[in-house]
Amino acid sequence: MLSSYVIDDDQELLGAINNLFKTKRWHLMCNNQTDTNEHVRGANFKNEYKAYGVSETLDLTFTAPNCVMKTLVALNRVDKAAIADVKVMDAAKYQEMVNSKLGKIGQVYTTKNVFIELRSRYNSKVTFETEEMRSLNFRLFGAQVDREDMEKVKRDLAEARSQVQELQKDQNDIVEQSNALKRREMEAERAWREEKARLNKPKSDKQRLEAKLRSLQESYKLAKANTNLSATREQLKKSLATLATQRAQQVQTYVAVLDALFAARKEQDLAELKYTDTKIRLMHYKNIEAQVRDDCDKVADAHDEIAEKKQRSARQCKEAKEEADAEAPLTEELKKKMESMPDDEDELLKEVELWEEKASAVVCNNPTAMQQYKKYEAEKKDLKEKIAALAPTVNGGQEVIKGLKEQWLPQLQKVLGEISVAFHTNCRQVGIHGEVRLREPDDPDEFSQYALDIHVKFREGEPLHALDKNRQSGGERAVATMLYLISLQNLTKCPFRVVDEINQGMDPKNERKVFKQMVDSASEPSTPQCFLLTPKLLNGLEYNDNVTVLCIFNGYRPGAGLHLQSELQPYTP
Repeated sequence: MLSSYVIDDDQELLGAINNLFKTKRWHLMCNNQTDTNEHVRGANFKNEYKAYGVSETLDLTFTAPNCVMKTLVALNRVDKAAIADVKVMDAAKYQEMVNSKLGKIGQVYTTKNVFIELRSRYNSKVTFETEEMRSLNFRLFGAQVDREDMEKVKRDLAEARSQVQELQKDQNDIVEQSNALKRREMEAERAWREEKARLNKPKSDKQRLEAKLRSLQESYKLAKANTNLSATREQLKKSLATLATQRAQQVQTYVAVLDALFAARKEQDLAELKYTDTKIRLMHYKNIEAQVRDDCDKVADAHDEIAEKKQRSARQCKEAKEEADAEAPLTEELKKKMESMPDDEDELLKEVELWEEKASAVVCNNPTAMQQYKKYEAEKKDLKEKIAALAPTVNGGQEVIKGLKEQWLPQLQKVLGEISVAFHTNCRQVGIHGEVRLREPDDPDEFSQYALDIHVKFREGEPLHALDKNRQSGGERAVATMLYLISLQNLTKCPFRVVDEINQGMDPKNERKVFKQMVDSASEPSTPQCFLLTPKLLNGLEYNDNVTVLCIFNGYRPGAGLHLQSELQPYTP
């Protein structure tokens, strides 16, 4: 928690990343706090706690921005942890305080101990624990890395940033072009409406002229004797010809507007395709940046390991020098003798052997030294003879182990292959990927180190990962575990099987898929009876004639207010 950032928006995230580069740190954890309500400090503290030596809750001991305080409350519950006087608070006093049920304070810290209340999830049994306070040794945001490696990483990161900036610039240009095309499209559409209105105008003019024509015809009937019909007919023909010409011109204009609109639409589609391609390339460079960060982490770990080896070698050299100084202090005379010694290691070893031979030729004052030496030589010879005598037995045992392994390991790999195929099939039916692998140790004779790993993948675009509580959620682990148990159905023989609350923590979609897999597996011929214990099932699950639903403390005909018969009806697709 001490190496994490609390952020409110993307601007703060960029600031945190820039701070990392300035301080040459390479590890970053961020907590996004979206709750903007003001935290009330000391809301859970009461004056009655003072009788037990409790002075205040942890959120009263410091000040922080509201988002940071909210994060500490959510992750570390600093509003429900308190500080007490070590002279007053002890285990009995803490148990008495909790049993008095004064409020929500659950943990109490003193300068020596931590008092914790633990409550069982199954029977609500309460236990109390006392732990000693320990000093924490930690480093914020990792360790320094080699300067040359850091410069290389900086150059790679600067290059990646420049590429990202160029892509963002291209993206902005594409967005501007798209906006320009949209504006042109709007202008073309507006022109099209105007042309449409102009095209409709001759129609209205025609209707008006037709009405006028009918009126003229009526007038013609009334004044037939005094009217020149041929002149009127010629005039009407000219008017109709003029209207037809205007309408044809407007139709041509409308066609030209449609052509311009289609061309604008085509340019817009090309711009959108280019934008999509740029977005994909941007994601690719982001993945490259993430890989660079991972490489930085590996370089930092390697640097720490080398530094530790260097410190250990330095300590060994220092201890050896101190031991040598204690045995023979380095005087001026010894310095001169050391300068006259050879520089080659082999020559030094020969010199040491020569002086050891001279030392062994010196008469020893201890009269039992030679007897002890002969005794140890005899024991050494005896041990060598025993080792030589046991060698055939050891070799024979190793051959037996090798033969058993040659029989056992292929059979184990075959069984795991069948399990992996069944597990892979079951995973595909629920929309995920998975396989079962055998983990073999570096020493093939260390049989206790053989293990079985379940590898799953719940999302596209990511590799298979071993099942782990730090990577997959509880619901995802429950789905993988149940599918693995179903894969073992054909390999294990037992009178019945019991599964307890496996659906708790699953989302409805995965729960339906896993339930269908369980029903299909348990309904196969020659399959033992299977019990599924759960406090709740989803509505509309798929059942068949081999499934029986039993509600505890309810008869075959439950009460009218429960409506269990209607809730447990088979699913109808």
